[in-house]
Amino acid sequence: MTSSASGHTLMIIDDNDVDRMMARRMANRTGAVDRFLSFGSALDALAFLDSDEADGIDLILLDRMMPRMDGLSFLRHAEKRAPDRLQNTAIFMLTTVISEDEMNAASSSPYIKGFLNKPLSDRQMAEVLNSTG
Repeated sequence: MTSSASGHTLMIIDDNDVDRMMARRMANRTGAVDRFLSFGSALDALAFLDSDEADGIDLILLDRMMPRMDGLSFLRHAEKRAPDRLQNTAIFMLTTVISEDEMNAASSSPYIKGFLNKPLSDRQMAEVLNSTG
């Protein structure tokens, strides 16, 4: 993973304001994140990946169910538009229910490292950050 000297760069893509706010608080409590990127729309996050500011993202927490573009659609577009930006990025899908169909669809992507049940917990955040070492 490509992290900065003092910590990770974490991006969350989730249409729920509260979930994004809680993820920021959890990430701050770990002390392992020095750059936190927050997007309420997969389309906005996809546009961000086209910018120079998108370099060095270590971890993406990606909501599975969002309006206009869901997490798997975001991933398909991102793999085509910015594969170099995702090369060293671990992606964890956030979902309230993990179905076998979702797991199968996501397993076709080399970037998906796992699924996390929402709401995210401090323990999950710490484990995910430790796994991206």
